[in-house]
Parts: sequence; C-alpha cells; structure tokens
Amino acid sequence: MKSRIFGILLVLVLLLTACGPAATPTLTPEPTATPTAEPTPEPTPIPTQEITEYVQAKSINDGRSEYDLYRTGNDMLVMPNVFGNNMLIQQRQPVRVWGYAPAGEKLEIRLLKQATGETIAQLGAITASDGTFLVELPGQPASYTAYELRVKCGKQAKVFKEILFGELYIAGGQSNMQVWMGEAVGFADELKAASDYPYLRYYNPPIMPMSGGNYPTECLLSPQMTAAGWGRADNRDFEGLSAIAYGFIKNLFELLNVDGAEVPVGVLSLPIGGTRIAPWIPASQIDTDSSYSRQIADIYLAYSKLKDGTAKRTAANSSALYNAKIAPVTNMNVRGLLWYQGESDEGYGPDLYATAMEKLIVGWGEAFRFEDGSMPTIMAQLAPFETGNYNQAPTAKVAFNQTFVTVADRKPDTRAVVAIYDIPLTYALGDKEPIHPKDKLPIGQRFAYAAYGMLYDTEADWTRCPAVKNAYKIGGKYVLQFSDVGEGLRSSDGLPLRGFAIAGEDKVFYAADAVVTGKDTVELSSPFVTDAVYASYAFTSLNMKANLVNSRGVAALPYTSPGKNLKYYAHHDYANFDFLQTWRYFGPNNAFGYQYAQDADMYRGNGCVVELDTTTAVAGNSLKLTASSASFDLDIILNYSGDIHQFKQYKTISLCATAPIVKLMTNSDRASWEFDLLSSEPVAGTDFTRYTFSLTTGMKNGVHTDSMSLTTKLEKLRVSFSGAAVVNVDSLVLGK
Repeated sequence: MKSRIFGILLVLVLLLTACGPAATPTLTPEPTATPTAEPTPEPTPIPTQEITEYVQAKSINDGRSEYDLYRTGNDMLVMPNVFGNNMLIQQRQPVRVWGYAPAGEKLEIRLLKQATGETIAQLGAITASDGTFLVELPGQPASYTAYELRVKCGKQAKVFKEILFGELYIAGGQSNMQVWMGEAVGFADELKAASDYPYLRYYNPPIMPMSGGNYPTECLLSPQMTAAGWGRADNRDFEGLSAIAYGFIKNLFELLNVDGAEVPVGVLSLPIGGTRIAPWIPASQIDTDSSYSRQIADIYLAYSKLKDGTAKRTAANSSALYNAKIAPVTNMNVRGLLWYQGESDEGYGPDLYATAMEKLIVGWGEAFRFEDGSMPTIMAQLAPFETGNYNQAPTAKVAFNQTFVTVADRKPDTRAVVAIYDIPLTYALGDKEPIHPKDKLPIGQRFAYAAYGMLYDTEADWTRCPAVKNAYKIGGKYVLQFSDVGEGLRSSDGLPLRGFAIAGEDKVFYAADAVVTGKDTVELSSPFVTDAVYASYAFTSLNMKANLVNSRGVAALPYTSPGKNLKYYAHHDYANFDFLQTWRYFGPNNAFGYQYAQDADMYRGNGCVVELDTTTAVAGNSLKLTASSASFDLDIILNYSGDIHQFKQYKTISLCATAPIVKLMTNSDRASWEFDLLSSEPVAGTDFTRYTFSLTTGMKNGVHTDSMSLTTKLEKLRVSFSGAAVVNVDSLVLGK
C-alpha cells in the first residue's frame, strides 16, 4: 500500500516539475490539429513503474567534459537542441538520449505514447564522471502515433512532445542544397498543400553555428546549434528550409505511405553555402592519410589541434564544419545522406574530389554507426554556372560531374547519383550571379526516387538515373543500352531525342540522330560518321537540350565512350532557339566582358534587351534583340565559350537576320579575325535574310588569309548588326 501511495506521489511530482519554470523550452509553436493529423490531447496520467535500478550512463566525449560551457545559472540538466517538440527519430533503431548533468546524478528517462500516457520504455541512469550521459531506449516502428520523451534530473525535467518515429535523413552540402523554400519555384503551391503533410519533420538550425567564426578543432557533441528547432509541414514553417530537402521528404513520404502504411519522413538540414568539402570530412579520415593531407595543404588551412585556443579558426579549416555541424548530431540514428556540393572544389580536379568524397562517406558512416562505413549516400551532379569562363573546356564540368558516378559505382548498393542537367536554370529576377537555379523541388524528387529504389523497393527499375551499361554495333548502327529504364526509354518532351553524338576513328564527335529502338536501347547514326567507334550523351558542361528519360521521367546520366583525346562536338542544335535557355550578351558598354548564363523569356543589360520571339521566325523561335543604338553586338553562342573552338570541324556558318549583318568576327591567339561573307539571300515568305560566312577564310589582323583555323584559345564569336534598333536572329547552322 505504501509503495502504491509513493508511486502516485512520484507521478504528481513529475507532472509538477514538467509544467514548472524549468520545463522544456518551446522551440516551435505548439502544433494545431488538422483534419489529417492524429489528435494529440494532453496525456492521461497513469501510474508508472517506480525506477529502483540505475545503470551507469556512457560518456559522450570520452572523459572530455564540455558541461561547464553550457551550464547556465542553476541548470543541472542540459540537452542538445536536436531534442525538441516535433522531432523525428529513425524507426527501429535505439533511441539515443544524451546531454549534460552533474557527475554522479541520477536520471529518469521515459518514452510515452502522448495520447494515452502509456509508458513504452523507461530507464534509470547515473551520469558519467565527466558530467555527461548517453543512454539508449528501445527503438519503435514507424507510425503516425505521437510520443513524448521525458528526461528528469533532480528537480529539473525536460519534456519533448509530438515525437514521431519514421525515416530520417541528412541533407548536406553547400549553397545549392541550402537554397530555401521561400525563394524556390513552386513555394506558393507547397504552402497551400502543407496541411496535408503533418508527418513531414525537419531540423533546420542556423546556417553558421559558431559565433565569431571561431570553429572548433575537435568534435563537439554538445548543443552548439543555438536557436535550432524542429518544424512540421502543416505549421507552414518551412520557408527557410532547404528546398531540395523539402522536395525529398515530401516525395519519399508519398512513395512510402501507400496501402495503409504509416511512415513519417524527416530530415536534418545541415548545408552551408560556399563551403569546400575538406571542412566536412572527419579529422580521422584526414590525419591518417598523409598523402591526402599534403594534397589539401595548399588548398585549405590544414587541420590542427590548437592547444591555447587563441588562434582564429574558420570554416575553411579541414574538419571544422564536421566538428561544429555534424558531430553534434552523430548520436542520432539516420537512414542516409543527401549530398549536393562541389562547386567550390571544381577547380581542383575530379581525382582529388573523388578521394575527398570517399573519405566523407566512410567517415560519416563510421560516425553514424553504419557497418563498414557504408552510409547510404545519394549525390547530385552540379548545375552549370559562370559561363563566361573562357579558360574552361566545354567538358570541364561534365567531367567533374562524372566523379560522382565513379564514387557511386564503387558501392552501387548504397550509393546513387542524381543527374540535373535537364532542369531549367531558373534564376531569381535580377540575379547578377546566377549560380543558384531556383527550380529545386524536382531535384528533391529525384533524391527521393533514388532513395526509394536503393533502400525500400530494390526491385523498382525506374528510381535511378538510366545509365549506359553496354555499347555495340548492329548492321553499321551504333547502339547504347541503358539500365533503370522502367517501362521504357522516351524523350522528356515528346520531341526527337537530342544530346547524342558519335565519332569515328578520328575521334571527332558529330551530333547524332537518335531513336529508341527497344525498351532499353537507343540507336545512333550521323551522315558525317560512316563507321562509329565512340558515342556520347549529354556530355557538355552547359547542357540543357539532352532529353532522354525513363518511363518515370528520370533523366539519363551523361555518358562518353572511354578514350583519349576525344574531340567533342559543338552544341549548335539550338539553331532555331526552340530550346533556348541561356545566352551571353556583349553590349556596346561591355565589349570585352560577359554576362552570366540566364534563363528567362527576357534579359536586359548594357542597353540591350534579348527576348524569345515565337511569332517572327524562319523555323521554330527566334531571338529578338532591341538596342538603344542602331548598331550593337551579340555573342550568339549559347554555350560555354570553350565550345567555339570545336567549330574547326566545320567550313561554314549561316545565320538568318532581319537586319544586315555587318560582320562575323572572333578573337583568338591575340589576333582579331573577321570571316568572309560567302553569300546572302532572302528567305522566301519571311523578313529574314540568310547570311553564310566562311570559317576558313577571312581577315586576320587586317590581312586576308585562306588558312584560318579556330583554336582552343578562341574567346568569343561576335555578330555585328546595323541599320535597325530591333533585329531578329534565327537558324544558326554549321556546315561541312
């Protein structure tokens, strides 16, 4: 009888302490009931078993106490802020609970069903000698049931409500992963639909976790991420969340929650813009590899343990971001990693990045307790940016993007790659440095597809990007066979396939006619190649025309045949501007500069307006150019400048225009070249005249020559018009 009375009193004490001033801090607004959400009434108290046995808790930091850094006032109990209302815990994995309390103090930890107050698991523990604790409760299966976690130490208690069990991922990388929902294409529509998704959860801490830029040289397993908290979609608090992360959890949720399944999905969103990869790699992966350490020494501030703590440490330090951003959440269990990063490392080459990516995956895998370090990882290829880089080869970025394929191929069961070259480069209005396309939700969807096929339905053959698995000849035709086609290959827009090329023994690629000839095969041919030896697909740095997808619309990965000294074709099949997405403008006030790639119906700059015109055309669309003067220049090549040197494959170039073309010229090898005009003739039934120029004869530095040759140092191709302030141009065609 006495023990029963004592138990009832203990419950009352717990309730009073949980509701007092020291109760759980409110990290996010209390959830409001929605028609689709499970009701979450206040728990109905029932007697719980008295805790009489206490186990020794593990230390979270091997005896190195950080408790004093986070103790405030009379607080005895400090919990990392990754614990909070609305948090999501990885299903069927131990529930790891950790934090800070005075050494030797007793803890009482309980997991309850929130609606009934039923105790699911409880544990008594004694904090470690360094004032930290790490304990585990039994994991729970995924469901829409809300749980409550209570942690009590002395007179203080932390109570975390609306906890769900489901699938939890990390979203990491730099600014393209960071681009938030509030500026993404489709944000308004997602807000309208948000009430349908109460089981989407996200941990979205501040981007830069350390004050004063003083980054740690050792791992922090402490509540560094101040002001962090968990959000839920039906609260419509995801404006500042990674758009890719949101697209991922929403689409994976829809894939998993069929036939009565109840699987919440959540994400730890942890990217930081402008960061390189080395700061994200655990020190254990760097310090033990002297070769890699030497390679990055000239690029990053090498990792070092500063004893006096006086030196300024920044996010550029190797391992700095891992220590500050990732280590504090490694006691969480997660399902996998979404990674979108590499722009800041692109200039250092694919080989170094492949080494770094491998170290990151293995290092994070070990930290999050995956067997043999095999953390499921999905990597996004990079979007093009800074198209005015004249020193960059036309295949530089796509070659770097192949790094992700190389890394994924080493462990295809737990790694995948997402291709994004076909997603429109939509930028914010007035964006002067368009490095961050805003159409991010489709990338999140592709991440979700890849995760679904890799971890949940391994029989699905449509979830990954189709990839060339075989290449062969049949009757003089060159055939590429693809994997992961679903119900079959097709074009994304219903138009003929684009983006393929073939080459003969001379290793010079020409655009190929491509036809889907079977469920998983594409047949290639070209009038310029009689005996194909090599093939490629989407193999260019600025590629927005390739259109091969599987039955679910997942874009095929770029491909090229193995071989040295391959010469890739110029992408001139924007000829009628039907697929125009980018251009660069050279105006009268910016004759030797450039503008970044643009994606819009109209571009304004330097006294010129460039816009698509679907009404005045020879075929397809045309560009309408409006200038403040009667004469202006336009760089008409719709790709990286490095592609222009590929024009040496061709002998002529023609262009239709509604105003006289004064000249076609270029600069290369410190010389000014002006090409010979071969002919000009009206185009019947239109206001256009077709101008055809030679690419082999003309004036070089004012002297006529018949041995002109475009080289890799070519900087720009410029067309000068005169006689009108408004000009339409159309039908760029290269001839043999």
